[in-house]
Amino acid sequence: MRPTFPWVLVQSVAVKPFVVNVADLMHRPGVRRTEHLVGITAAMTVAATDVVDQAALEVESKLEPAGLGILATGWAQVDWQSLCRRCEQPVVGTTRAEFQEQFEPGADPDGDTFPMSRDQVDLELVAREAILLDLPLAPVCREECAGLCPTCGADLNDGACTCVPVAPDPRWAALDVLFTPGTQHTEEG
Repeated sequence: MRPTFPWVLVQSVAVKPFVVNVADLMHRPGVRRTEHLVGITAAMTVAATDVVDQAALEVESKLEPAGLGILATGWAQVDWQSLCRRCEQPVVGTTRAEFQEQFEPGADPDGDTFPMSRDQVDLELVAREAILLDLPLAPVCREECAGLCPTCGADLNDGACTCVPVAPDPRWAALDVLFTPGTQHTEEG
């Protein structure tokens, strides 16, 4: 009679879709391999632009031996969300950031290269850094966005508001000539 168990032990294994084994590339100059990876990433924020937690991250990278490590050249793509800097309406977009980074065994975390671990490179580290540098700091919903009225806060994209224009500060009056259409200005005055 075979014993039966009332319980089953299931071990949780963390899947890291952006960790790539590069043992076949090490010490083989001229050998290249392209990896196309899709997975999820943790939240990222730059200024007021967010990549939500569990967002789909797509990475494509050409891997090749370089010196003692691996050179990764490619791109990373992810969707982001924010508010228009002019009218405060929701804005969504996709950023595709290019990268070229070196992985080396025993790399200094504060150095210019990324660390390798047992013939493996983690492309998520590179992808996240490239994405963070490429996210828009002040996105707009469209280039011709008129923004909000500075007095009443009405959305000027829906039409003009009924506010009475505020008189300009007289301390800045001398600069008004710089913005007068059709006026020629020279260095002499």
